[in-house]
Amino acid sequence: MFLLSNLVAENPGGGILAHTPRSGKTFMIISFMQSFLAKSSQARPLVVLPKGISATWKKEFLIRQVEDTPLCDVS
Repeated sequence: MFLLSNLVAENPGGGILAHTPRSGKTFMIISFMQSFLAKSSQARPLVVLPKGISATWKKEFLIRQVEDTPLCDVS
């Protein structure tokens, strides 16, 4: 509900998901992105995360078969 009410509301404000390690944040965001993009194909999601875990996210996107979502490393 947090993601829906803060990111898809009439006046979205964004949010920070900062739960404890191994609480399912990556899975939650990927699942939300898949659902949201299925309904709003013109959306351009942006996930900001520490560079040290970008490889984990790329691996999760492959496992979850997320397609057509560019993942870029920014230095």
